[in-house]
Amino acid sequence: MADLDHRVAHLAPADPYRWLEDADAPRTRAWLAEQRRRLSVRPQRSDEPAWAALLDRVEREAPDRTPTPPAEAGGVLFRHERGPDGDLLTVRHPDGTRRTPTEGVIGRGDRIAGWQPEPRGRFVAVQLHRDGAENGGLHLLPTGPGERPRHLPDAAPYATLAFTGEALVYTAGTRTEHTLVARHFGDGPARRLALPVSGPVRLTLHGGPGGNLLLRTRPQPSGPVRWWVTRWTGRTVPDWQPLDLDGRRVTALDLNETVCFLASDELLALDLDELSPSACSCGYDIGMLIRAAGAISR
Repeated sequence: MADLDHRVAHLAPADPYRWLEDADAPRTRAWLAEQRRRLSVRPQRSDEPAWAALLDRVEREAPDRTPTPPAEAGGVLFRHERGPDGDLLTVRHPDGTRRTPTEGVIGRGDRIAGWQPEPRGRFVAVQLHRDGAENGGLHLLPTGPGERPRHLPDAAPYATLAFTGEALVYTAGTRTEHTLVARHFGDGPARRLALPVSGPVRLTLHGGPGGNLLLRTRPQPSGPVRWWVTRWTGRTVPDWQPLDLDGRRVTALDLNETVCFLASDELLALDLDELSPSACSCGYDIGMLIRAAGAISR
C-alpha cells in the first residue's frame, strides 16, 4: 500500500504499520497468522506478575481522572470517574439530584470496562472487569430510586448492546461465540432472539432511535462477514434483512430514526423508511444506498 503524506504543520509523524491497513495483502495475512499462533501458545493470564504490576501502576497514576467522556441521555448527565478507591459512575438529574448507580455493585479493584446509558436516562448498562480479568459481567443499573440493579451473568465479555423499547438487547456467550438476548427492564425472563444465520457465530450489535438495529455476523471459526438491519421494538420476532455491501469493509457507522450511515471506501446512507417485509427476500443492495450525497450536503 502506498504511503500517504501525514504531515501536520511542519511535522511528518512516522507510520511504519500503514501496510497493515491492506487486509488482503500476503504480508498482512502472514502477520495476523503469526499473532494468532503466539496467542494460542501463550494465552493471556490475569495472574501474571507483569500484568498485575501494570494494572497497579495504572490505578495509582490515574486517580480522579475521567477515563471516558461524559454523556447525556434524557436530560441526565453521566460521568465515569476514577478515584483512589477505584471506578464509579455518577449521574446528575435535571433537578440537580446526584446519584451513584454503581454504589454497592462495584468493589475495590473493579474497573468499568464499558458503559452505555438508556436513551431516556432511566438505566445505564455497565460492563465490569475484576482483578484484571473479564469476569465482572454486565450490569443493568437504575439511575433513580425504586428499581433494583440487575446482574446479567450470561453476557459475553465486552458485550455489544442496544436499548430498544422497554428492553436491553445484548450479545451473550463467550468471547467469540454469541447468541442475542433481550431482557425487559422489569423482572421478566430473558428472551433469546432469532438470528439470521445458524451455527456458531460472532455478533456485533448497534442500536439507534426508533428500534433500529444493525447486526454484524461472522460464522466461527471463520466465515464471511455479513450485515443485517431490522426495526424492532420488542413485541415481535426480529425481521432481519440483509445488506448487500458488495464486500465493502465498514469502518464506522451511525444510526438515526430514518438513515443508517456507513463509512467504507465512500460514505453510504441507507434509507430505513424503505424497510418492508417484501425486502426480506432480496435484501438491500448498493443501489438503495442513494441518499448519502443529499443527506450530507443538506
